[in-house]
Amino acid sequence: DGSSIYIAGGDALITRLPFDAASGTVTGSAEVMPVPGVPGVRGLSISRDGARLAFAGLGLSSQIWAQRVRADGSPAGEPRALTSGTSRRNSVPVISPDGTKVAYMSSRQGERPNLWMMDIDGRHPLQLTSDHEFESQPEWSSDGSRILYLARGGDEERVVSLDVATRTIHPVVPLASLRPSSAVPSPAATLAEV
Repeated sequence: DGSSIYIAGGDALITRLPFDAASGTVTGSAEVMPVPGVPGVRGLSISRDGARLAFAGLGLSSQIWAQRVRADGSPAGEPRALTSGTSRRNSVPVISPDGTKVAYMSSRQGERPNLWMMDIDGRHPLQLTSDHEFESQPEWSSDGSRILYLARGGDEERVVSLDVATRTIHPVVPLASLRPSSAVPSPAATLAEV
């Protein structure tokens, strides 16, 4: 609802700043939310309704955690681990727009990361991608039907869209086409070709 800003910078805590979205100003003192059992917090995501935070622990056996939040932005209970296995490194959690799922990246030692999804309570983990590309930075579409992410393979880096229901993958745009150097027309090109 725009009433709080949450900050995670690698320490075992989350800082909450009361915030007025209309004026763009901080309206009170910072509140420190300790995160017991987590060596450091990174990859913070906030549910659309502001009722839950998801984050990754900063450690070799990085796991995904959830923290319920009261209407005033303060923590509601202790954080809860959503993943617990130590054979995978799980990070960059992103809560779906409807607040029921978490997309995240996961890898094992020697593997490139793939995208996974689970219910917001940590049940039903599902591997969404399984190729040999480096897949990272998941983001949900506004309607929750797709997850967009960065895919890197060989010399190519691109944004890709994954349909959550069918697991169909569609390229969106190669990142090279978005870089300023590729936007400059060659001397032989006409405006119509650009």
